[in-house]
Amino acid sequence: MINKFHWVKNDNLYLCPASNQYGRTPVVSWESVCTDKKHGCLGIVNSRQWNLAVIRKYTWWLACKSDHLWIQWVDHIYMKGMDWKTYEPSQNTRWTWRMICKVKHLLKPGYVNNIWSGGNGVYTIKAGYQWLQGTMAKVAWYPLVWNRFNVPKHSFITWLCVRQRLLTKNRLQAFGIVTDWLYDLCMIGDETHMHLFYHCPFSSSYWQLLKDWLHVPLPGQDIINWCVKWRCKSLLKKHIVFAVVAAVLYSIWQCRNLCRLEQWVKFPRVVL
Repeated sequence: MINKFHWVKNDNLYLCPASNQYGRTPVVSWESVCTDKKHGCLGIVNSRQWNLAVIRKYTWWLACKSDHLWIQWVDHIYMKGMDWKTYEPSQNTRWTWRMICKVKHLLKPGYVNNIWSGGNGVYTIKAGYQWLQGTMAKVAWYPLVWNRFNVPKHSFITWLCVRQRLLTKNRLQAFGIVTDWLYDLCMIGDETHMHLFYHCPFSSSYWQLLKDWLHVPLPGQDIINWCVKWRCKSLLKKHIVFAVVAAVLYSIWQCRNLCRLEQWVKFPRVVL
């Protein structure tokens, strides 16, 4: 029998100074949302950095003395024959032109001996954006989370699970939203990522059923690390197993939410 739940008032809300809307602490940082998926992030384009990379294309044309009509017009109106490398705009010029000149300095470290450091030395918007993103190592769990056989919502929950950013009770308690850590489904352990997905008897039964069904040597815990190290001769089988693992992680999280919010449970054998 599932107990009744008592919620503490959410004090983690704050009023945005620029509006009358309420906001809350984000689950992941904006940097983690905008960096490439291969680096462990969500891969959404950072509009500000992309805009800088696009503007830098204009400065590249200016530096290369292009025959573009716009370059000739800019040289006639603003630069008046001055060297682009040393040119500085005056304060009475248009704001857009001053911003273009400012971007020239922002991306200046990307050049070595006046040659763009990426690719074949020719600047592209994509190369400029990647340079602004910086160099990061590829995460080992990328093939599991963003496996092409995965359902998108399964990939997203698996991504949050791997990064331990799901709003489990131990995280909610740190935000002052709940006062207890006990996992409502089993009532025998604190609701942390490790207990929720691996140590809980409910979750363990999921993995055991999956192990029997797929005939793969799944461990009792740390499934993510096993997926990273697992070697399989069949790439198709690997894609299928990864998709099913992501689906199970999603199902466990869904069952947790059903128990927490609606006070009912889907048993593993019914789901699988």
